Amino acid sequence: MREREEVKKWDIQRGKRCIKTECLENLFRFDVGPVTGRRLEVAAVYNGSQVVLTRSLASQCGFSSSMDTSGTVHIYASLLNCFSHSQKDQAFSLELELRLSKDQVYSVSETCENKDWASREILCLKDFMEVSVQRVMPDGHILPKASYGSRPGNPRRAAEKQPEDPGFPSTAVVFLSQSGEEHPLEVSEALRKGYGLSLTQSRLVLRSPLSTAETYVQQVCSHKTEEVCLLSDLLLCVLLLQVSGVPLTVLKASIVFGTKWLASRIDAAAACPILQGSVSFSKGSIRWFLPRLITPLVSSGQVTLLGVGLGVNGQRLDAADLKARGISFTVSDPYNVVEIPIGAKGGHYKSVVQEGVYLMSYSVEPMVELLWTEDVSTEDTRYKILFPISTPLLYQPPQVTQDTDSAEHMLKVSIGPFAPDVVLFNISFPSESLTLEQSISRGFRVEEQALEHSNLKSFIIHIPLTDNAMVKSEDSGLIVYSAPVTFWLVVLPELQAFSLSASLEAQLRDTVLPSVTGACDGQNFRVLVSSGSEQFQVLLGKNLLTPALAQTYAFVENGTHFTITVPILAPEVAYEAIEASTVKARLEVGLVSPNERKLFKEFSLSCNFYSTVIECFPNGTITALALKLESVPNLDPGRLTLVDPECGPVFSTEHYAFFSFNANSCGTTRQFVGSSMVYVNDISLPDEVLSQKDKKHDEPEYHLRVTCLYDTNTTSGLSLLVRPRASEPFAETATGKLHVHMRMARDESFSDFYTDEDFPLSKAQQEALWFEVELEPALKGRVSLELEKCWVTEDQERTSTPAWDLISNGCVVPDSPLPVKLVPVWEDSRVRFPPQLKRFQLLLATSTTLKNSPQLFVHCDVTICDPRNPMDPVCSGHCSKLQGPRVSTQEHVSSGPIFMS
Repeated sequence: MREREEVKKWDIQRGKRCIKTECLENLFRFDVGPVTGRRLEVAAVYNGSQVVLTRSLASQCGFSSSMDTSGTVHIYASLLNCFSHSQKDQAFSLELELRLSKDQVYSVSETCENKDWASREILCLKDFMEVSVQRVMPDGHILPKASYGSRPGNPRRAAEKQPEDPGFPSTAVVFLSQSGEEHPLEVSEALRKGYGLSLTQSRLVLRSPLSTAETYVQQVCSHKTEEVCLLSDLLLCVLLLQVSGVPLTVLKASIVFGTKWLASRIDAAAACPILQGSVSFSKGSIRWFLPRLITPLVSSGQVTLLGVGLGVNGQRLDAADLKARGISFTVSDPYNVVEIPIGAKGGHYKSVVQEGVYLMSYSVEPMVELLWTEDVSTEDTRYKILFPISTPLLYQPPQVTQDTDSAEHMLKVSIGPFAPDVVLFNISFPSESLTLEQSISRGFRVEEQALEHSNLKSFIIHIPLTDNAMVKSEDSGLIVYSAPVTFWLVVLPELQAFSLSASLEAQLRDTVLPSVTGACDGQNFRVLVSSGSEQFQVLLGKNLLTPALAQTYAFVENGTHFTITVPILAPEVAYEAIEASTVKARLEVGLVSPNERKLFKEFSLSCNFYSTVIECFPNGTITALALKLESVPNLDPGRLTLVDPECGPVFSTEHYAFFSFNANSCGTTRQFVGSSMVYVNDISLPDEVLSQKDKKHDEPEYHLRVTCLYDTNTTSGLSLLVRPRASEPFAETATGKLHVHMRMARDESFSDFYTDEDFPLSKAQQEALWFEVELEPALKGRVSLELEKCWVTEDQERTSTPAWDLISNGCVVPDSPLPVKLVPVWEDSRVRFPPQLKRFQLLLATSTTLKNSPQLFVHCDVTICDPRNPMDPVCSGHCSKLQGPRVSTQEHVSSGPIFMS
């Protein structure tokens, strides 16, 4: 079964083939392409049958076609063609069947309106000329429309594709020669000779191929050339002197029809320009001459021009578009002149190779529409011409230019210009010949570049200087890379090959290019950049690595290279996917030249990080980190909510949103699964925000499912072995173990403390936090506890980055982003030995350094001081930055997480 597809009014894609329909005032237009190498058969669907449009039938019935260099076929059809269905001569419908093969058939239909008919309409196309006049029969009777092609009951007629009788009582068509001699033909004979004749509801239509026995060529306006020369510029004068009148193909006829007792005669005339003698070519433009007064179409010398339309490919263009394309229309006497720059938009180039020499021709189809009236008549005439023009072959030899890209260590070679039908297929060196695919696999980059204000193109070939085909040598301290090369190109679809040869050479200073490598650890991207000998700057994502940003990312330099550590939550990181316990993230690193900011090195590092995106705490607190993915670049994380739209994030940036909520709030659902309780919530944009979403951004909806599972029935086993004691226990002198732990007090009284089940905690900015570090068990004597170092991190791991110091060597860090204050400890009913306990206050101040940190962990390195080791600087009991050997016991304590809202 063949593939039959209906094509509607709009453009439609079928694989790589496009079919487009358009209404152009009094014309249908159908574009089908590309069809290069295949035969397109066009049939009109009329009264349920298909009539194949042969060349002769097409011109007889008002169809014209051409193919451009891209392989696209352009089909024009008069609204008054033989096969369109008319509604009161105002709306016209046409259906075509386009056959590319036995299995590829497309049905195309279009309906166009034209209510603004002139009294006389003349249409000149490549394959036919048409004239229609508005006439009413003497008795006021509307005669039926002409009928062409086949009818449902006459399949043999459809196969022969011969026109039938026009359907009205016409006795003859009288053709007039240039001398005025009459040549009458019966209507049936005129139809057999290829003429089209029909009567619509309000118009008489006569159509003719451009060259018949009854048409003739007439030179128009040859007698006024010298007079115009005196009034015009010199260049135009010379051109007009070469035009000894504009040749026109003229058809004049009278149609005689009626009854036995009453006959009427309607005159119809058409005149269309001929390319030879109407067009002249200069180095950069085309000039097309039209007679100011088209004498075969007027009965007097007095004509009033009512309107001028100018366009390309049947499409009328406005003044701004014409100016942008450089197309002009000059009204003068005796010639109107259309001037078109060679290469203007709307035309196309075609390549030709002759004896190995590359040549081009430029083709364009300008459209001119004139509307005039004669002083002796109130009837108007619309005269429309679509006039294909092709220049003679142009010799514009392709040029080869070279430029060395020292940053990328490549030679950039540009060859052109070429027409769009040229393809580069081979690059040959003395030692080897490379196909385009082989060149690309060797590191070559081949690009096509459209030239500005033209549909010509050039090829840009980037050749690595280190390629085996390039010969390396040294000259006066420079490294020289050179090679002769031949570029082989071919013209499609004719497969005409030609070549372009050049000597390549690049000179460079002896340089070492920088390089980038990297790896991932648990929560960071670690990037190593080898400096080389060239100056460069580093791009992280889209941000330039400034000194301040480098310090944030633990910048370390050793002269030949440097390293940076970028956390997973850094703004420069792109998030590709999120799972329950992993995040797939990517960091883009680029090296750019410092002056031009030109990117010459790209490095991409993508890793899967184990991350607690969703955490379920024993006290029923649930936290979730909603990261902004690459697939939703316009998402504002701050507008995300849980199922209850009142539950937004406790903290958000433009890259992520952090949620903290209780399992019995914010629309969380609960269900029992076996011996477990499953809590489920969802993070997404609320309906109110989705309704305001810009429809231009075709992005998926963001959705993150939050699930927590708690065991409801957990059994723990305990084994005991009981046996009688042989004797009473007694104490011995032995080595014991001291413990240090850190707690967070609920207020400054340090009388009530948070337990492990209370974490995570959510605290507001500017709120004070109270921490206590205690040695257990309390000991008599001079044993003391000192805070050697305290700091905060975003992650539970104490060695993670970024980190911010709070206390160092027992001293408060003055420029800490979170202000710290040491709190004195006094003996009371709970504190028996104050030296064995330390307290400090932490203020959650607003800080640009911590603005992207949704959660904090507090860590301390604690030293237990022994009176037998007085030399340890931390144990001096004073805030001191003295350094000395470590002789005391050191412990580590942490507290968190704490969320800042």
